[in-house]
Amino acid sequence: MSRYSLTRSDGCVVTGSMVDDKVDGDVVVAYPTGQVKSVKRYELNVPVGVHTTYSEEGEALEVMRYEGGELVEVNGEPVPTEGD
Repeated sequence: MSRYSLTRSDGCVVTGSMVDDKVDGDVVVAYPTGQVKSVKRYELNVPVGVHTTYSEEGEALEVMRYEGGELVEVNGEPVPTEGD
């Protein structure tokens, strides 16, 4: 496992870890001020669990939940699946 940190062109800093060139674990994006902008979790490039995006004031703006790599819920509302 290798850790990485990079600064995007908008000044936000992204930190996370990789296994076999795949994102694995929490990916944290911080505003230039250091305030957390988002926290997302991956298992070998597959999104899992809860992904949260925050305002610069720390307020949760969006909460998405993934199961098995599929988006199943946004802000507490189920995401329709094909055939629904």
